Formats: sequence, structure tokens, C-alpha cells
Amino acid sequence: MDMKYTSISSGMETVCSILTFVYCKRPRVLCRHCGVKQISAPFERRNSRFTLLFEGYVMLILADMPRAKAAEVLRCDEKSPASILTYWVNEAVSRQDMKNIKRLAIDETSRLRGHDSVTIVIDTDQRRVIDVESTREKGTVTAFAQKLERHGGSRDAIAAVSSDMSQPYLCGIAENFSNAVSVIDRFHVKQVLIRAPDTVRKRSSRLLRTSARCFEQTAVHDTSLYSWMRRCRLQPMKDAVVTLRNHRQDIPAYFHHCITNAVCEGVNSMIQAAKRKARGFNTYEGFAAMIYLIAGKLKFAVPRPF
Repeated sequence: MDMKYTSISSGMETVCSILTFVYCKRPRVLCRHCGVKQISAPFERRNSRFTLLFEGYVMLILADMPRAKAAEVLRCDEKSPASILTYWVNEAVSRQDMKNIKRLAIDETSRLRGHDSVTIVIDTDQRRVIDVESTREKGTVTAFAQKLERHGGSRDAIAAVSSDMSQPYLCGIAENFSNAVSVIDRFHVKQVLIRAPDTVRKRSSRLLRTSARCFEQTAVHDTSLYSWMRRCRLQPMKDAVVTLRNHRQDIPAYFHHCITNAVCEGVNSMIQAAKRKARGFNTYEGFAAMIYLIAGKLKFAVPRPF
């Protein structure tokens, strides 16, 4: 192998608000089997024109402001922070440890108005987002189950999974987590009970309060509640009881596991904040990276500047 010192590396660094350029010569190795190999500088990431310390500063900035504003503060184009964020988030996601995950919550959130939704999987015990998928199908749950096992977790170890009444989610849970109890999210149950009386507006206002109170005070599988709703003269209430009866095995599971899709207000608010901060990220990858950054509790390998 022949070693030639012909390449020059440059890195941009900010020291005490002073723009600094660092130049160094790097060896380039010519191998008869591997071809030309170039050595990276210790202060840079391969194929990046920024220093590691600067990229760590970018990650801190992006956690608190949208991409356009971050680019203005960092004095660079908008694509640079996006590429830095995506790289370090993907690197941290690839090192996730999922060995001790027992309970999950699966839900969807819209990426942009009028566009497809993304699926978010939450570890309810650690209250962190552990997966973001671009679709909401049965195969989405299968994709996460495969990812879980690649990261040291076990499908058989999952004890409970909370989701809405979406058939793709329920089928995916039953198919991939055979030992898990499927828990219907209580807020979706309330939504069914609230929407039905709402369709008859003011005339059903008392039924709205009564139906919600019945769910809180009695088990939903109580036949008296079903009988009362089925005999009422309001068709929306009859439709609602059909929906509840179709999921009567999974709804009461909430009272045992006490998990919902809204694991805590903190996670939900962080996801909503991610949607606002992702403005300027026009791709699914950018939106997913922002969710991981804010709600994933990831351990990043990039050095912290402070």
C-alpha cells in the first residue's frame, strides 16, 4: 500500500462566537485490493463538512426551534441541520436497547394536514417513543415486532398493548404479540359514547352525560348498559353499542393494565411540539427524526458542546 498526504480537510467551528476554520492534511491510502481509502480527521464525521462539536451544537438548537430558525441562527442553509439531525437520530435509533420492554401503546398522528398519518409506538413504562412507522397497517405492527427483536427485545415478553379500535392495529397485535393483552384505549371508547349523542345535538345532551358516567362507574361489558343503549330510540346510540360489543373483550382490559394511548400528557405535548418544530421538514424521515429527538430519550454519540 502506498500512503499519500494529498488531501486537505476543513472544519468549521464556532469559538466564543468567532467563526473559525480548521485545516489539516489527511493521509490517503492506496490499496491494490480496496482502492483509495482516506483517513478521517478526529474532529470530523466522515463525509461531513462540519466538525463534531458544531454538529452537537446543531442538535441542541434543533431541539428548541424549527429548522428555518435554526439555519438562521447557525448561519447555514436549511438542508445542513436536517442532514445532521437525520444522521445522528438514525445512529442513535440503531443502538436502542429494547430488552426490558413489557407494555406498549400504538397510535397514529398526522404528519401534514390532508396527508397520510404515521404510526408511533410508545414504551409506556419508560414513557418514550421507540418506533415511528410511515403507515398504519397490519404490516406496520409486524415491522415493529421485527425491529423489537433486532434490538434485543422479545415478542413473547410483551404483556399488554394499548391501541384504538383500528382493525389493522388489532390484527397486527394479535398476530405478532400472542402473549399480550390487547387494551382498547379508553379515550376512544369515550369518543364513541360522546359522538353518538352529539349527532342528535341538544336533544341528547342528558344522554351524553349519562353514557359517559355509565362507562366510568360500571364495566363496559355490563349487559344492562348494552341493553339500555340498544332499546333507546336514537339510531346513533344503537350504532355505538354495536361498536362497543364488537370490542367487549378488549375494553375492560384497561381496568387491569391502566394503560392508554395517552401515556402521559408530557409525551403527547412533546409529539405536538415535534409537529410544530418539523415545519420545513417536508419528508417523513424529517418528521420521524424530530419525534425521536424530542420524545425518544435517545443517547446520542455526538459530543455536547457545553
